[in-house]
Amino acid sequence: MKTAFIAYVFGNDHKIVSFGTFKMISSFKHYHPDIPLYILTENEINKEAQTVVPMSMAYLNPLMTRTIADDYDLVVHIDSDVIVTDRLDEILEGDYDVAVARNNADQKTAGCGPAYHLDGKVDVFQYANAGIVASTKKEFWDDWVALNQKNFNKYGMHEQDNLNILLASGKYKVKWLDPPEKPLYYNIASAYGDPKWGGHPEKHWESWERIELKDEKLWLDGKLIKLLHYAGGNTPDKFNFTKHFSDEVTDHLKAICNIPKRFAGE
Repeated sequence: MKTAFIAYVFGNDHKIVSFGTFKMISSFKHYHPDIPLYILTENEINKEAQTVVPMSMAYLNPLMTRTIADDYDLVVHIDSDVIVTDRLDEILEGDYDVAVARNNADQKTAGCGPAYHLDGKVDVFQYANAGIVASTKKEFWDDWVALNQKNFNKYGMHEQDNLNILLASGKYKVKWLDPPEKPLYYNIASAYGDPKWGGHPEKHWESWERIELKDEKLWLDGKLIKLLHYAGGNTPDKFNFTKHFSDEVTDHLKAICNIPKRFAGE
């Protein structure tokens, strides 16, 4: 199956550094050197955003991802603030229309705050995070764009809520990459903190302090971590490797991201 991944970052090449996107690029290529990875920046975003009205930064995911959908059998959006920590074979294999990973942690929180679930319209463990979305159907990206237009500024999580409405519609065959009973963490479900913090922006990644390195793989709660996603908690220095992880895990992440040991990996 002809496959490509695609990400976007709003800004110029400097943003690829300041937002940590270079770590996503390096880690992705560490595990998948043969799969194309497209990175779109400000010029491409501005051009494409003019083709759909209304439009804002909160609705760019399917709009930008579908730009390559005619050229590949499988297209995967990956957020720019992600670190790939193992092969993503669960995405590359299987019969599905759309593959997604959940947003909420095993403890039924989003980070250390309340879970997202469309106000109870979907199950807590079947609310997807838009940071990794794969599809074998170009129509899916078009449907998501259209739903974003229809529901523009209607929901608090914007395109992510619309994604979950589309997933729950039954139109597409959905593969969940990391249901809670599966020993895998894809996307952001591995990042959580004690609910006592009530959504404190510094505590969303508290769980990452307990990640262990075993046989060159990362484990938490008896689950293999496939991706680390920094989403949430708009705080300074959140991309610093020395902030969340043990020294051993930090060194491992620096290695797969091609960062010399003497630097913090901001």
